[in-house]
Amino acid sequence: FSPVLISPSLLPSCAGHMPRAFLCATFPPRNVKPRLAFQFNCPNIAKRYTVLSEFERMTSNTLLSVEEVLQQLSVIRKCGYAVDNEELEYGLVCLGVAIMDSNNKPVGGISVSGPASRMTPENRTAFAEYLIDCGRQISSKL
Repeated sequence: FSPVLISPSLLPSCAGHMPRAFLCATFPPRNVKPRLAFQFNCPNIAKRYTVLSEFERMTSNTLLSVEEVLQQLSVIRKCGYAVDNEELEYGLVCLGVAIMDSNNKPVGGISVSGPASRMTPENRTAFAEYLIDCGRQISSKL
């Protein structure tokens, strides 16, 4: 296990675990829909909340609707970490948490990735607990 710091701007906010972790850390739930609609250039936000038409499907697990993303964000807020379950690449499962600065703003993240065959529910739980603890420790030093 070796943590990797990433930038929140590398992927669209619905693509993968770390961008979703940043969305949860940056925006309160009521501000997420407008953020997603704006990012995908929806001219009429009210009418286009349900489809992210400019996001490319990477696998059959890729999230393509605002509602799917919002559902995942709700899960992230409850459990404290984000998951990419073969959404960007088949056979790859990733877990991640945002790193927060002293103003409680996300400045980075840590993540662990592994082959789906070895990321069992037990391993995911253990890694998630470790990531949450590491994220808190790093954040407390910023």
